[in-house]
Amino acid sequence: MQLIPVGDAEKPRNQFPPVTVGETLIGEDDIAREMQHHPAEEVAEAWHEAARSLVIRELLLQQACRLKLDDIADEEDRIVRVLEL
Repeated sequence: MQLIPVGDAEKPRNQFPPVTVGETLIGEDDIAREMQHHPAEEVAEAWHEAARSLVIRELLLQQACRLKLDDIADEEDRIVRVLEL
């Protein structure tokens, strides 16, 4: 008889795969917070849209770093500057 792994009941298995941009992990909590800005009929759809939004944000911040825009303290201002270039 084969045993079926059930995991730890205290730590439920994540329904969605981890999201990374390069070496940067987009946290589950960050995605959950972002989901409120992406209403959808299905939770999975809202999760994917929230994750996509955060991936784009991270890509823009990484581009700002490559462009040496780190002297701009506010992340939103750095993103705006990248988009203006």
